Amino acid sequence: KERHVCVPGDIIVACTEQGERHKLIGFPAFVPASFSEGSILSTDLCKITLTHELKGCPHFAYYLLCSHLVRSQLLGHVNGTTVRHLATSGLE
Repeated sequence: KERHVCVPGDIIVACTEQGERHKLIGFPAFVPASFSEGSILSTDLCKITLTHELKGCPHFAYYLLCSHLVRSQLLGHVNGTTVRHLATSGLE
């Protein structure tokens, strides 16, 4: 599906993690230029699609996702005991 295809420059977010330390879950990353066009995301990642207002500001969206305030809100949507999962609805 189109929502699982990513290209260099897309923002992806880790949605699955083992353990309770939250070292990975909810953190964003840019798809590097070394990835080929049309790479496929695993089910452990979500692609962020920016709205029209933020389309030209991917770095702002990235740093916003890294901010303490947004991180604490995202972690409030994490569920699971052994394997933690952040649903896409929590990102929305």
